[in-house]
Amino acid sequence: PDAPIPTVFIALAAIAEFLGGLAVAIGILTPVAAFGIMSTMLVAAGFHITKGDPWVGTGGASWELAGIYLALSIVLLLTG
Repeated sequence: PDAPIPTVFIALAAIAEFLGGLAVAIGILTPVAAFGIMSTMLVAAGFHITKGDPWVGTGGASWELAGIYLALSIVLLLTG
């Protein structure tokens, strides 16, 4: 529709989040799944940071959750 990002990247992000989360939960290909989630959360956190959103929101947008998921995916990527 009217997204500022090409549709193919939106689809890849959805696949990375869904299948990556499923793979991490099952324990299959954890570093690969963590890399996909890390990439998506890096873009999400960067999007919110460049908009000037705060770390913790008070009813509005924030990048807290994306930052936490980014940190956790980095840990999973490094530890397997």
